[in-house]
Amino acid sequence: MKNHWKPWAGLAARLVVGGILTATGLQKLSAPLQEFAALLDAYQITPPGVNHWLAGVFAGTELILGLSLLAGYLTPVSAGAALGLLATYITALLSTVLRHLPLTDCGCYGDWIHLTPGQSITVDGILAALAVLAFRQGSRRFSLDNWIKETPR
Repeated sequence: MKNHWKPWAGLAARLVVGGILTATGLQKLSAPLQEFAALLDAYQITPPGVNHWLAGVFAGTELILGLSLLAGYLTPVSAGAALGLLATYITALLSTVLRHLPLTDCGCYGDWIHLTPGQSITVDGILAALAVLAFRQGSRRFSLDNWIKETPR
């Protein structure tokens, strides 16, 4: 019975990260990509001509990873990729703070929630910690990974 809570914590972490990534991916994809691309321009990290493409890649990646985590499909890969995506977001946000860019809304959550870069770094840090937990424990309860593993061949 020792550590009986870990699989449940992994499930909760997987569902939280997956739910948020799915919602934010859908939010960004339902709006014109030019809006998210314009926000990426404000970060002043990549050339403006690339940001329309990046907007689609980021939004699509969020949706795919979110749905994979919700389903518990390829959970370690999905959680690891989500962690990488969140680390990318944290790095970009941190760069705006360190360069004192006048960014009042990170754009991370579309029109859903408006956070400053500093607030979003905190939220993304928490989500990154949850992604680590999902990586370690997330496929043990109510997941396609577990179902596939237990299905007789």
